[in-house]
Amino acid sequence: MMRPVPTPDDPFSSSTLALADAIRAVATAASQDPTPVLDELARQAESLLGCDGASIHLAETREGEVVFRRVRLSDLGREGGVPPDSTWRADPVVLKALRGGQVDFHERFQADHSDDVRALPWLSEIASALYAPLIAAGQPFGLLVAAWREPRRPDPELLALADALAGCAAVAVHTARLLAESQRASAELERLVATVADSARLDGAIKTARLVAHELNNQLSPIRGYSEVLTEMLEGEPAMLAERILRGAEASAATVARLQRIIRFEETETAGFRMLNLEAATTPPGAS
Repeated sequence: MMRPVPTPDDPFSSSTLALADAIRAVATAASQDPTPVLDELARQAESLLGCDGASIHLAETREGEVVFRRVRLSDLGREGGVPPDSTWRADPVVLKALRGGQVDFHERFQADHSDDVRALPWLSEIASALYAPLIAAGQPFGLLVAAWREPRRPDPELLALADALAGCAAVAVHTARLLAESQRASAELERLVATVADSARLDGAIKTARLVAHELNNQLSPIRGYSEVLTEMLEGEPAMLAERILRGAEASAATVARLQRIIRFEETETAGFRMLNLEAATTPPGAS
């Protein structure tokens, strides 16, 4: 049975379209800098969750401690004087949310974070808040933080939307890092081929490229599968968006396939040196 197209009278239509925009932002962005995508997702979070401010913080490890770097600051934060692109150390409450992989909602934020509120004046504006961990490929990448000036009670739809948006943000960050690693591996391959480097380093670069290609394929498979299902289930604009996601995933898969052809190389020996047979490495399978 086809799912009905949202209409202006449908109370969930605005949420559906906003979530579609969030998914589209992730599906169409393939860049080493995920900041614009994270900024768009935070704006969608403010719309979907009805919060006064949404921010995204990426996790880093420094001297054995987890530190969060603010990559997207909300208007609420800026008005409160939060330093942009600053860092803060994770407290036990935040670490529990990050490692647990579930949305952590604080209906009485002032009471739950009294020590932090006394130390950081901008937190005094927050009545309720949530932490949604950014998890992709089983790895925690950071947090989506939503804040309300007025008390807010949690409900299943709110928590599910926050979790979905955090998942989109995690995929954007993970994909950016995989692309960066892929480009580093490709650059290393080109440099080694050009200078006829030693075989041990060449083998290491080949293994890294294979690992990155495998990871990218793992990320693309569910995107292609879900988008195919959504294309059949939906109608109208949501179906068009799902089809665009499918085309984008297929184009990315084709790029990965080209990388896999390059790293599935053959060698030849010239003057006692092991060298890549570039013709065999770059020719598609089955081509003459």
